[in-house]
Amino acid sequence: MVPPPSRYNPHDASYAAAFYLCDNGLTRGDLRGVIFAYNHADWYVNDVLAQAGEYADAAATVGTGDCNAIQATTTAALTAINYAFGQRGLPYVWGGDGAQDGGFDCSGLTTAAYTAAGITLPRTADTQFRAGPRMPAGQPLLPGDLVFYGTEAHIHHVGLYIGGGLVIDAPDFGQVVKIEPYRYPGDDFVGATRPAKVDAGL
Repeated sequence: MVPPPSRYNPHDASYAAAFYLCDNGLTRGDLRGVIFAYNHADWYVNDVLAQAGEYADAAATVGTGDCNAIQATTTAALTAINYAFGQRGLPYVWGGDGAQDGGFDCSGLTTAAYTAAGITLPRTADTQFRAGPRMPAGQPLLPGDLVFYGTEAHIHHVGLYIGGGLVIDAPDFGQVVKIEPYRYPGDDFVGATRPAKVDAGL
């Protein structure tokens, strides 16, 4: 089983915080207030701001400031995630392949995201799971991995992992494409695949 995300893992924590802030519309503003909301301690806020100042110059040379410019391990994974990000808010539609159908279902979103990256996936969640390449249980997930729910015999849902314990998916009827935790109490997570593996031989 894949270990749950941890706030003590810098990779998990940084992705989770960044996506949370971006998804709530923060670009620039009351940074002190945002950090305080995350941890209600003045000493913590001061420490974070001091460390941020130390790394500001380095970050400016590599960062884009664009919430859609998500770091990923391969070009294909980055392209797939950025595509999926652009679909947020579209409604869940059974069998939907995009705006032309009024929205997406779960596997329609992942298929379209990887099509944008030049990788062809089977159309259903079940066939995507079987197409692999399957990730061994316990191996940490990477942004761009597909996460699956159901049983080995029958997969009923798939989402696109974006890092920090979060997934972007088209969840179900009455919902929209959105970002949410990929694990939750009582879930039936069964495993993950790494379609972007072909992009860089990971």
